[in-house]
Amino acid sequence: MNETSPQSLFHEVLDVATASTWEAIYALPFLARLAAGTLEEDRFAFFIAQDVHYLDSFSRVLRHAATLADDDETRTFLEGRAESVLRVEQALHGGLARSEEHT
Repeated sequence: MNETSPQSLFHEVLDVATASTWEAIYALPFLARLAAGTLEEDRFAFFIAQDVHYLDSFSRVLRHAATLADDDETRTFLEGRAESVLRVEQALHGGLARSEEHT
């Protein structure tokens, strides 16, 4: 017998409930041009700058949330996520910046 977990059922409900939203997002001209490689360089640079700003702020929020955590497990989890956001995204954006220098 193939049993479905509550998490799987919840995911299916979310998929159905948000399908039209995801379709609208994927149809955005920005994403279509990005996928096609036709997005204007200045728009891409603006997107990256905004993403860096967002991720820096998000990391600070996670660090602040860690200071408010009631237990060590939650605190450690939030601190780890904050560090991960900075480490992974800085590596990604650093790679993009280096590739832009060579074009």
